[in-house]
Amino acid sequence: MSTFSDQLINLRTKRGLSQEQLADKLYVSRQAVSKWEKADSTPDLDKVIQIAKILDVSLDELVLGIAQKEVKPGTSGWYKVNNGYEFIAKFWWIPIALIWSIFGMLHQFK
Repeated sequence: MSTFSDQLINLRTKRGLSQEQLADKLYVSRQAVSKWEKADSTPDLDKVIQIAKILDVSLDELVLGIAQKEVKPGTSGWYKVNNGYEFIAKFWWIPIALIWSIFGMLHQFK
């Protein structure tokens, strides 16, 4: 598992930012960023959140080094169905629930 300082160095350089550029975006000194990267000190929570936003990563990835699964639109989730057979296999219960609801409502009006 990576440390915060390792992740900060890795993600900052991957984004093409110098310590000075990151420091400017965070309104801190370059020396502060250097201390974070050397693990001589750690930023407060507000700064960690800002860093994650600037580097466009989750807090898990920044702090723990745990990358989120990359999800491409339309490739995951309960709504992805390729054909009618998959739809029936996943959503067989919907027609039964609808019929049951309709009969229940009709029974109320008798």
